[in-house]
Amino acid sequence: MPPEDHPADSAPVEGSNDPAGDRDKRRPHRRPGRGAAGFGDPHFHKGTIREVVGDRAVVDLGTKVHGVIDLDQFETRPEVGQQYEFSLESLEGDHWLLARQRAHAIEIWNHLKEGDSVSARVIGFSTKGLDLKIGPVSAFMPASQVDFRLPPDLGAFSGQVLQCRVIEVNRRKHRLVLSRRALLAEEQRGRQQSRLSELKVGQIVHGKVEKLEAYGAFIDLGEDLSGLLHISNISHQRLKHPCEALSVGQELDVKVLEVQGLKKIGLGLKQTIPDPWEEIQNRYAVGRIFSGKVKRTAEFGAFIELEPRLEGLVHISQISNERVAKVDDVLKVGQEVRVRVLQLDRERHRISLTCLNEEGGRIGANDPGSDDPEYRQRVYKMGSVPVTGTNLGDVLRRALKQK
Repeated sequence: MPPEDHPADSAPVEGSNDPAGDRDKRRPHRRPGRGAAGFGDPHFHKGTIREVVGDRAVVDLGTKVHGVIDLDQFETRPEVGQQYEFSLESLEGDHWLLARQRAHAIEIWNHLKEGDSVSARVIGFSTKGLDLKIGPVSAFMPASQVDFRLPPDLGAFSGQVLQCRVIEVNRRKHRLVLSRRALLAEEQRGRQQSRLSELKVGQIVHGKVEKLEAYGAFIDLGEDLSGLLHISNISHQRLKHPCEALSVGQELDVKVLEVQGLKKIGLGLKQTIPDPWEEIQNRYAVGRIFSGKVKRTAEFGAFIELEPRLEGLVHISQISNERVAKVDDVLKVGQEVRVRVLQLDRERHRISLTCLNEEGGRIGANDPGSDDPEYRQRVYKMGSVPVTGTNLGDVLRRALKQK
């Protein structure tokens, strides 16, 4: 594009002998042609840094025209050979006095697009969000876009330079909206994918309980990745709610059961614990008598803990030889009781117990030594059916009844 003449070109230079003026002396007064990437405004031009002297830089604007600009117009100190867009402010001697702010702002607006990653400085805040600057360009970040959760004090971000994602560009309204949350989410997904690639089915991993739901527990596996520990995979016992076996913040080792993307990681806890039902028939044969503790009660009976993670049910009809209206009237949680194995179902993980002896009376109720701790441990076995007692008559009566 041909250079545009400054009005001074048509007037003689003061003090010149040539009425028309000295053309060479007027050359710096000519307005340089617009740069190839101009903004459509003759006041904006592209120039190259020629040298840096003191607190100013000399700029080559082309066609032997130069300008000067203060270094504080740049965000970082310019280097010789770098190109920038400038605005022509006024003449200062033989050079144009240049500025960068307006040209820089237009340059930013021309290049910004949705999805760009930018650095922005927080210059103010309100309950609605943060006010920011990208160079000389103003931008806004809604409070909901600052973080995954609404920060309690937006003022804590004042003066900080934040990495953000551009989510809206409206040049007509000069509206620029940024999001820090979007960039954090992308970084989080990257960490999650990296951690996910390390997980293999059958692997034992360490985690922490972060949330409990009726259907299971969510386990934090690190790097913002979590898996589901379904209630059926928590314990070998039947649970009504995960809180019966787990608590938030508890650390534990779990087994990876399945991996189908970020949203479907199946974990198991009982798979890392020996199943007490494996050899249950040898240890809890039908007819044997054991001591246990009342773990919990229900309308239909009481659950007796025979050993850790192993419980049996005493139906309300098997608590006493007299009618029981309410389980809690006879058995209390934490109470030690003696029970006899009535039925064993290994496949369904169920043990049916009774507090009654073979004659229908309460176990130990008629035995003179029933309050003696050593007596509780004595078990006499006749044939395949064990019985308890303190005299030979009892033993013979039970043996005859068996025949």
